[in-house]
Amino acid sequence: MKHICEIHTLNLGRWTTSKKAHEKKAAICIFLLAALFRG
Repeated sequence: MKHICEIHTLNLGRWTTSKKAHEKKAAICIFLLAALFRG
């Protein structure tokens, strides 16, 4: 899951010109990972 997330955020960084959109997606991704680790 973490690996998929990293690829996803890298792709966003490459294809998205809006830094805010990239940060928002990365924050959502981190939030989902944290939820998984919490169980």
